[in-house]
Amino acid sequence: HCQAADNKRILTMATWVSKEGRAPYVLALIFVILAAGIITAGYFYYRHYEEHYRVEVERKLSAIADLKVDDITRWRRERLADASVLYQNITFAALVRRYFDQPQDLDLQQELLAWISQIQGNYDYESVILLDARGRVRLSVPDTGMPLCSLVQEKAGGILGSGQVTFLDFHRDEASRGIHLGIFVPIPSGAASGPPLGALVLKIDPETYLYPFLQRWPTPSQTAETLIVRREGNEVVFLNDLRFKPNTALTFRIPLDSKDTPVVQAALGQEGIVQGIDYRGVPVMAAVRAVPGSPWFLVARMDATEVNAPLREKLWLMVVLVGALLIGAGASVGWVWRYQSARFHRERYEAAEALGRQQEKTKQYLNLVGTIIIALQADGTVNLVNQPGCSLLGYPEEEIVGKNWFDHFLPERERAEVEKVFKQLMAGIIDPVEYFENVIVTRSGEEHTIAWHNTVIRDEAGTITGTLSSGEDITERRQAEAAFKSLIFSAPIGIFIVQEGKFKLVNNAFINEVGFSGDELLEHDAFFLITPEFQPVVREKVIHMLKGQLSDAFEFQIINKKGELRWVLERVTSIYYSGERAILGYFMDITQRKQTEKTLEEIQSRQKAILDNIPDIAWLKDQESRYIAANEPFAQAIGFSREDLVGRTDLEFWPQELAEKYRQDDQEVMQEGQRKTWEEPLVDKDGKMVWIETIKTPIYNDQGEVIGTTGIARDITTRKKIEDDLRRAHREIEQLFDSIPSIIIGLSMTGVVHAWNAAAERLLELPVPAVLGQELQKFSINWEWDRIAEGLAQCKEKGETVRVEKVRFQRPDGKEGFLGISINPIKAEEGWLSGLILLGADITERKILEGQLAQAQKLESIGQLAAGIAHEINTPIQYVGDNTRFLQESFRELFQLIEDYRGLLAGETTGEGNGDLQQRVEDLLAQADIDYLEEEIPKAIQQTLEGVERVARIVRAMKDFSHPGRAEKTLNDINKAIDSTITVTRNEWKYVADMVTDLDPSLPLVPLLPNEFNQVILNIIINAAHAIAEAVDQGKGEKGAITISTRRLGDEVEVRLQDTGPGIPPEIKERIFDPFFTTKEVGKGTGQGLAIAHDVIVEKHGGAITFETEMGRGTTFVIRLPLGQQPEFKGKPDEDSHSLCR
Repeated sequence: HCQAADNKRILTMATWVSKEGRAPYVLALIFVILAAGIITAGYFYYRHYEEHYRVEVERKLSAIADLKVDDITRWRRERLADASVLYQNITFAALVRRYFDQPQDLDLQQELLAWISQIQGNYDYESVILLDARGRVRLSVPDTGMPLCSLVQEKAGGILGSGQVTFLDFHRDEASRGIHLGIFVPIPSGAASGPPLGALVLKIDPETYLYPFLQRWPTPSQTAETLIVRREGNEVVFLNDLRFKPNTALTFRIPLDSKDTPVVQAALGQEGIVQGIDYRGVPVMAAVRAVPGSPWFLVARMDATEVNAPLREKLWLMVVLVGALLIGAGASVGWVWRYQSARFHRERYEAAEALGRQQEKTKQYLNLVGTIIIALQADGTVNLVNQPGCSLLGYPEEEIVGKNWFDHFLPERERAEVEKVFKQLMAGIIDPVEYFENVIVTRSGEEHTIAWHNTVIRDEAGTITGTLSSGEDITERRQAEAAFKSLIFSAPIGIFIVQEGKFKLVNNAFINEVGFSGDELLEHDAFFLITPEFQPVVREKVIHMLKGQLSDAFEFQIINKKGELRWVLERVTSIYYSGERAILGYFMDITQRKQTEKTLEEIQSRQKAILDNIPDIAWLKDQESRYIAANEPFAQAIGFSREDLVGRTDLEFWPQELAEKYRQDDQEVMQEGQRKTWEEPLVDKDGKMVWIETIKTPIYNDQGEVIGTTGIARDITTRKKIEDDLRRAHREIEQLFDSIPSIIIGLSMTGVVHAWNAAAERLLELPVPAVLGQELQKFSINWEWDRIAEGLAQCKEKGETVRVEKVRFQRPDGKEGFLGISINPIKAEEGWLSGLILLGADITERKILEGQLAQAQKLESIGQLAAGIAHEINTPIQYVGDNTRFLQESFRELFQLIEDYRGLLAGETTGEGNGDLQQRVEDLLAQADIDYLEEEIPKAIQQTLEGVERVARIVRAMKDFSHPGRAEKTLNDINKAIDSTITVTRNEWKYVADMVTDLDPSLPLVPLLPNEFNQVILNIIINAAHAIAEAVDQGKGEKGAITISTRRLGDEVEVRLQDTGPGIPPEIKERIFDPFFTTKEVGKGTGQGLAIAHDVIVEKHGGAITFETEMGRGTTFVIRLPLGQQPEFKGKPDEDSHSLCR
């Protein structure tokens, strides 16, 4: 490690000397790159933050503006709705008319004041003023005594002339100097085209709600405010006080020429986010909107300084951060420069010391090397030897250095030759020899063979001054090679070594097999024995082996010295021989085996024709259980081609255990010479196992010797599988039969029991031994046998499954229960009935739950409809009450007039005329306004009758909808049932959809459970209304439609309920009728409506319910109810049902 460190210091010193001049420029460039990267990253981060921040501010301003516009619009609609309540109110109009006719009547005045006070108090108006037809103030609540505003006086005549409710915009009252708004409500005279009696002025103080609402801002802000303005001519007028300019409402104006002002931009029709200069001359950001249905424009603004304050803070933070990073980068680069300069001087000193140590330790390194190191001068004198060299020679270093290498350390027999070569090398006569071997003599006289690797030493002029050699003692290796040669020569198979394409060594077995002597072989090319057609193949195998690729044994033909063709099996591998790479080959004569194989091929050829015509699987094997041939069925059975099988053994295809069994079977047949049969498994290459029945027979040659086996096998997998399946199925059926919780009873066509499971034994309390072989009808089972017998008869007659629902029986606990029974036919292969299977389940708990669920659904529907029905009834009740009070007042006056008339008539009869009574009658006639009462009383009576009829119709619909539950179906008018359900659900759909009906009036009465059918129609209508409401909320904006139609289709009645909702997504179509599945929010649906509808239509009515849907277009539910086979009804047709076709 110290040596490596010293070398590193020396190299580093040399590197720094060359790089020291470039270091400042490199560090300066690094600083510039870092600075550019920091500044660029800071800039892009700030720009991204700025864009995101501005988008967020604009979003908040837009949200505030939208919220305030929506609230102002709602506030205006509520005020106009208040006016609509009073407009065309005949009761209030009649009261005003009477008051105007009898202004001295204090009772009338107090009653009218009570009306006006109620309006003023309930709707939070500052005051309510009653004007007559000339615009004069007749009553005011509260009575302030102030004169009427000039604006109201100016517009009163025009508004009274139009007869329409009018909204009075912001104006200033001259008397109170306050800003007000108002609503002018004309009071109709009652005549068809007559002018109004007068008007109510609803006076609004904006300080009560509107101004505080505008001044509120949802978040703390120093400059934010909301402005409301209107356009007057070429100016924009501010309608509310300004945050920074008080008392400016209706007085502060800005000309339309100031187009950089947000309020002007709003008045000119622009909407959205704008930037400009506000009334103070300060830059602002604003959201501008027009207030729908009004001349107003709303501006939600904030000073640009407040908007940009967080941006300025973020900018300064980024400047400080970038500056700190730049200072840090500069300091880091400066520190690196200082550190590298100090390091240069330090390492320069350390390198000088390391160079000295390097020289001292070189010798130690030579001694640590595991090989011999010898350096010779040009005259052969040793001038360097390491410790391994001294140890091998047996001399200390000082006795070796300075002595002639050739005279003292080489054996005399080699000394002259080696020294001659060395001198030629020193003289440059021959090229340097990198590798050679020679023998040296040690101090003890032992000889060692050394393999030398040499290099020459030259001076600065390039003259050779000596050699440096590293040597390895290979004495033991040479001894091993000698032993290896001895082993080769004694081997019983032919072995040879080839080097550079020539034979270098051949053993006696090889010589005997080819017939050439060793000397003859060593003189020839290694391929001269191989026949011409096999030489390319053998060369390719040798080349692949030399490249490191695996090479299997290969067969080819040679020509021996006698000229005979012989088959040989050869395997070659790469070795080192005499220090160089060579080829070692193993050589064996297989001519006899080839002849045997030829014989087998002839036998195979003869038997192959037989194999190919055998339908079963068949094969041939040799004595070593290698496949010689196989037919196509065998190849298909195991999943290999016939070519893949030939020449291979069972071990190459199947697991070892199975292959060993096949081999043992082959050996047993060949040893005993007899045919044998087995049932055994066969596994193909994909792991699939089949069962075969195998017959193996020995094969003989012409001399009667066994040379292989032949096998024929038949696939018995199907048979084995059937046998196993039958056994397993028998066990499984027995277990399954007894594990099923439902009753299973097997019957013959004569009703004899041949199967009775554990559930039947438990529920019907009859053991299996007591029932098997007996007729079912003879058992004393407490159940409704008549219904079961009827189901059995129907199943036999139709050959179809028959369901018998709700069969009463006595449960094991003694209580009454219900069974759901399904009777299924058992058909033979020919199609005729061979028996019946009766399946039954205890459905008592299910029936209880179904009743509870239906009741819950009914209660849910009643809860949904209660508020809506109350509203539907309350509306006609309200105007019935108003008309009744009007009639009461009118008839009171008429009764008084009649009473006076009677008195007057009585006086005329007796001759006692009463002038005062006559005048009073004339006054009453003038006050009562008989013409007005003659026109209005019939209208009031007609409206009252219409209201009562509407209430009665709703009550009848509720009665029809809430039809008492019946256990049996009755004949019903399905159109009337649908119409009743539409009426009771009106409040659910009237706000979001129009109801369109197309009901076939010629439909016959339909057998129904009316209560359950009404519930189905209600569930689908409510679902349709909710779906349409969802579509309206998602942006359609207009009312949808629900279309209900009925028609007759053969023996069925079809009801179609279509909506214009968003449709049913494809991914949930399959789950629509699942219990508890709902797409509504939690609390808005139980998921039971359509599940109950499916149960009612399909299970209870034997009908069908389906749906058609298209995303974005809507959904249509289709209900079909049977007419063809009407049951024998226990009840009469619904007493309220009427068919239009009767």
